[in-house]
Amino acid sequence: MGCASFEGIVQTLPPLTAPLKKQQLVLAELEKLKVGGTGGLGDRQIVMEALLSPGVPATTPTLVSADRQMINGLAKAAKDAHGADIEIDISRLGRYKNVAEYFHHEHGSRAFTVEIEGHTLRIFPIQKIRGDLK
Repeated sequence: MGCASFEGIVQTLPPLTAPLKKQQLVLAELEKLKVGGTGGLGDRQIVMEALLSPGVPATTPTLVSADRQMINGLAKAAKDAHGADIEIDISRLGRYKNVAEYFHHEHGSRAFTVEIEGHTLRIFPIQKIRGDLK
């Protein structure tokens, strides 16, 4: 098992077996989405490892995060339950305070999925959700 630590976050993952070229493609896509912001290489590395690490067959790995820049970047690539792109403009969430609140009220779950370079990852944002938005 490998261990990565970024700003107090420690994760234990099996060693990455994905080819370097695949890792670079995923990191480039995450950078285009601005995952982690301009200085978010550590955030992009965490997401890349979660996407490419070997996991349990026939399951979708889940990444849990409270990092707003990571969540906002990934939300731009969000898919609905049927795999269709969700058009979300992070700068125009309207009455919603954050991505988790938007997904909770508009799609029935705070979690969303992304597909990057053929790999799917479920994102579970740890953000406050107000229930009084009827």
